[in-house]
Amino acid sequence: MGFHELLISACEQAPDRTLVHGEDGSTSFAEHLSRVARTAGFLRSGIGLGRTDRFAVLSRNSSDYLELFHTALVGAAVIVPLNVRSSELELMGVLNDSGCRVCFASAEFVALANRLRERTGLEEVIEIGPGCEAGGFRDRRDAAKPRMPAAPDPQDTAFIMYTSGTTGSAKGVVIQHGALANDIYKTAVPTNLTQGYTFLLHAPLFHIASVRGFGLATAAGSTLVLLPRFDPRRIVDAIKAYHVTTTGFIASTVRDMLDIPEFRGDLLPSLTCISYGSAPMSPSVLQRLMEAFPNAEFVNWYGLTETCGHVCALTGEDHRKGGARLMSVGRPLPGNRVRIVDQHGRVQPRGISGEIAVAGDNLMAGYWNQPEIEADRDGSKWFRTGDAGYLDSAGYVYLAGRARDMIITGGENVVPAEVEAVLTDYPQVSQAVVMGVPDEKWGEAVHACVSVQEGAEVSESELRAHCRRRVAGYKVPKRIDIRSEPFPMTGSHKIDRKQLIGEYRDRIAAQYSQA
Repeated sequence: MGFHELLISACEQAPDRTLVHGEDGSTSFAEHLSRVARTAGFLRSGIGLGRTDRFAVLSRNSSDYLELFHTALVGAAVIVPLNVRSSELELMGVLNDSGCRVCFASAEFVALANRLRERTGLEEVIEIGPGCEAGGFRDRRDAAKPRMPAAPDPQDTAFIMYTSGTTGSAKGVVIQHGALANDIYKTAVPTNLTQGYTFLLHAPLFHIASVRGFGLATAAGSTLVLLPRFDPRRIVDAIKAYHVTTTGFIASTVRDMLDIPEFRGDLLPSLTCISYGSAPMSPSVLQRLMEAFPNAEFVNWYGLTETCGHVCALTGEDHRKGGARLMSVGRPLPGNRVRIVDQHGRVQPRGISGEIAVAGDNLMAGYWNQPEIEADRDGSKWFRTGDAGYLDSAGYVYLAGRARDMIITGGENVVPAEVEAVLTDYPQVSQAVVMGVPDEKWGEAVHACVSVQEGAEVSESELRAHCRRRVAGYKVPKRIDIRSEPFPMTGSHKIDRKQLIGEYRDRIAAQYSQA
């Protein structure tokens, strides 16, 4: 059963139940399904898009955006969600690569979309949202005849989601309907979503975590609360107003939530399940979160866009047991496999670090306009994630940063993520990035950039002493750049390491050239 059947089944079971609370009102399952059918009819008859044709969406989260996404997932066409934080040049590259014919854009981005139309193969820009002018998406949808497509084949493409491109040009991850359905089913058990639950979604719809969020909510016939963006104050208010039971966070945003005094279990008693992932979380922040919500169930997800967002889960039971495994990302989900390989692809024994490779029934078909993933001798398709890590004796996976970020200083290996975790564990440090900088003596020297909380007075010597107490001497940064402003972030709320490290290295090079 794919998303097509899940949506129809949920509607048949409870047509009057609210599917989504959005910025411009609430919509029942029956109303939403009717709009999806009309949108499918509009895409086919009004624009001429078929099942394999691509359309783009450039917008923050909205009910219209969700409707367009669902229309793609029932098999009407292929959606390409665009990152609203991308540059015009980056968006042009995505549109040209994907071959989108139409772009749906909210009022905030219509002017940008029209500029892109002049420089790409876009044929039309259609405004979405409650404020769109006459002749916009809503008018044209409502005038169309309903045309619910037949259920798509599992091998048909559902959506193409472009990676953030922090390590190079963005690549289009091709997700098939079957892979998405498999992912929804395997993540349902750890989340324990059922009818009557209310799921708060604030991550952008161009991020894979959101697809899991609304996919699970739809499969369970539960209600979705959709916010346009991450905003800690509005998140707390929404939890109160809608009695939200379940939500998830990108790990790097949890500290921002904990800075809101009302973000705690005794004041938000409805919130009983909190998931997190997408980035490492420091032990102290996780401890604060668990103390703030002592009765909540916690789930830590590990995955990538290439795996529909999921490979492993650290379950609620794992969190209750506590201990060292709280620093892991759990064990592979049913149907997923993980192995650790060296630079030549040789499988490593447990306890030995290397690159994480994954296989499973929720793996992407491949990258758009690039060769498919090669199959192993047993027929399995393995994807090398670029993440460094290891497996313990019980099969729990531990992350150690990006394999390509490894620093080799004086012949010793330094994993940036390890030192970053130590730095962010310092009370006044909010963010940290550790990198290797060319050095005549050491080959590479360990350097760090940290962002501290507003008004904090932290010295480099304090931070180096803090590191020296926690890690080997060769891992202690030779230099720490301290700033008060937050780091640049990607659209998926991850630190933009590429930009930050590039700027830092340029600045260091300039200083040395002037010396």
